[in-house]
Amino acid sequence: MTTSFSSSQKIPLAKSLQSLGKAKAQDAVAALGKGLPCTVVEVVGPGIVTVNFEVAVTPSPLPQITMPVGKPSYIQYPIQVGDIGVALSADLRTGGLTGLGSGVPNITDTVGNLAAMTFFWLGSTKEEFINSAAVTLLEPTGNCNLQVAPTGVAVDGTNGNLSTQGNLTSGTGVTASFTTPTGQTVMVVGGIIVGIY
Repeated sequence: MTTSFSSSQKIPLAKSLQSLGKAKAQDAVAALGKGLPCTVVEVVGPGIVTVNFEVAVTPSPLPQITMPVGKPSYIQYPIQVGDIGVALSADLRTGGLTGLGSGVPNITDTVGNLAAMTFFWLGSTKEEFINSAAVTLLEPTGNCNLQVAPTGVAVDGTNGNLSTQGNLTSGTGVTASFTTPTGQTVMVVGGIIVGIY
């Protein structure tokens, strides 16, 4: 028995192939990694965080994902829950390098669009300059900062203490005061001790 179709049910082959090709291309684009805004919801370690994606997705939200932080291994940032950023996707899996997976990816591998992401911080309008002419390092509470400026280096803030272990070597222009282990205060001006109290 043969089935006959009316003219209104027939789709020309060229149009069918075009629609199929367009659908496949859209599927491939959807599978690619995207840069997604996110916030940190858990600090797993100095180089690993879990993030929540700050995007409207229906019918259900994206899952929270654990990923590496985009940083050198020689620097540890004071990452905080609530830090804002963007998760960017690599072309291949990075888990073998970061410890979040294993193995070496093959150049022909396909990667899920949330499988190879890395967290990077974003600035915001809530930030204010401490010194616009300096590179400034801050700790999370804002009680202490280190500024490297053309005029010199400053440790500042409500808890701007500087401690060292070992020797402190400087030129002859040091002006400072410090307390000795026995409780005496030593005043130094221009590299010369001017008083012990």
